[in-house]
Amino acid sequence: MAERLVSDAPTKGVVYALTPTINSVPVHTVRKPGRGRCLIAAEGVSAGATVLEEMPLIALPLPDSTEHALLCDVCLRDIGSPAEHIQHAAELDSPPVLPIDGDPDFDCRRVECSRGCDAQFCSRECEALAQATFHGPLCPGAEPQAPHAEA
Repeated sequence: MAERLVSDAPTKGVVYALTPTINSVPVHTVRKPGRGRCLIAAEGVSAGATVLEEMPLIALPLPDSTEHALLCDVCLRDIGSPAEHIQHAAELDSPPVLPIDGDPDFDCRRVECSRGCDAQFCSRECEALAQATFHGPLCPGAEPQAPHAEA
């Protein structure tokens, strides 16, 4: 991360001596009463520019939302087609026919768990991440592990 000295530090709040550059946007950090630490752009930023991207500490679907939406078990992106979402939410035997069926702008890829459980993902990358972290050890499709012998 590139850094540069702050030359026009605001008079209120505590400002760090060096200004980091995030996604090519120079920013400085201030503490604001009642708000905590804040990033302030040190220069103008174009509308729609990405200033900061980070992974959430935790992300979970709302309780019972899996009964109403088809979501990737890792990133929570929509998976499946709009017709499949309607079928899932309305508990229909088959998906309804929609005028947008087959339109790639509306279909989201769905990848089943390679171990055969009911987990679903938006991509093989998300499945691989799940298998390497939280899903692998807990997957009911995995072969049971022998219990560890106590010494």
